[in-house]
Amino acid sequence: MKNIFKTFDQIIRNLNYKRINYFRKIRISVLNRLLSPISRFSNISTAANDILVMRLDDKLGDSVTATGFLRELKKNNSSSRLVVLCGAGAFKVYSNLKSIDQIFTVKKGFISTLKTLSLLRKFHFKLVINTSHILTPQVMILSCFVEAQKKITFLNSQVKIFSNFVNYQPLKDSIIHRFDQTLKLLGYLDNDLKYEIILKDHEKQMAKNLLSEYKLKQKKIIILNSFAGAKLRNFNFDTTKSIVQKILNEQSNVVIVSLGNEGDQNILENWQKQYAHPSWIVFKQATELMLNIALVEQCDLVITPDTAWVHIASALQKKLVCVYREDTDEKNSIIWAPFG
Repeated sequence: MKNIFKTFDQIIRNLNYKRINYFRKIRISVLNRLLSPISRFSNISTAANDILVMRLDDKLGDSVTATGFLRELKKNNSSSRLVVLCGAGAFKVYSNLKSIDQIFTVKKGFISTLKTLSLLRKFHFKLVINTSHILTPQVMILSCFVEAQKKITFLNSQVKIFSNFVNYQPLKDSIIHRFDQTLKLLGYLDNDLKYEIILKDHEKQMAKNLLSEYKLKQKKIIILNSFAGAKLRNFNFDTTKSIVQKILNEQSNVVIVSLGNEGDQNILENWQKQYAHPSWIVFKQATELMLNIALVEQCDLVITPDTAWVHIASALQKKLVCVYREDTDEKNSIIWAPFG
């Protein structure tokens, strides 16, 4: 019976993806016809030296995977001002990066798009790069009306708002491949694309304070994340409990710390009522992203489904066990494998 429900669920999900992709293609086609003839390109000029990178989907894991790309882009254009547009989540990670000269958070909606265009008028771009293969109306409008010598996007070669296109196999190639291809398109061949996250001192200290009791006892810290961006990738209670029990039954010198945002913490609290163990810890006050990242920095091992924490752990060079779904056409364990 469980297999029947699983198969039915997969059918529904596939149909939903097809519906989303169908309407997305229609939007792209209409906007392409309207905007391509008026996309603003500038002639080569010494005044145009700024670079604009758009990371507007605000997917945290994707944003982390782009940190090495941003660093290499700045390294090869040290005299250029690197400007990044992103969402509020990515801003928390990007705001500490030395490679970015200026960063703007962009909300969804037409008014926000107009405000962003106004902010960008003071820059003189030689290069605009959109770092997602999923084109939204906001990305297309910004790409059209921001003047630049060259405009690059992933795939979508039919969209003539852009001048250059980075091609790859989206269901097979690693996320890093597309960034490497972009840099090679620009003539930069030897690229170090390892991820990068920089924490502030007070964030590090807060994490140390939370873990100090266990560190003093020389306990190994295992971070367990049960939650992913898509619910079907989550570890449910039974899976989480089995992981906790297995580790604690075999290891006496460890503590397991479960991560979660505010909503996740409520779920974890209910789970702990069903299975309480002194070595399974949930810090209820640790709901902020950067504090949870600081906890990961202090740990010995991370266990997580395929989600942003895979890339965060990789950026912090932590030992990692990650679980991938392979019941779709995407080769997730290759595309989203941690780098480094």
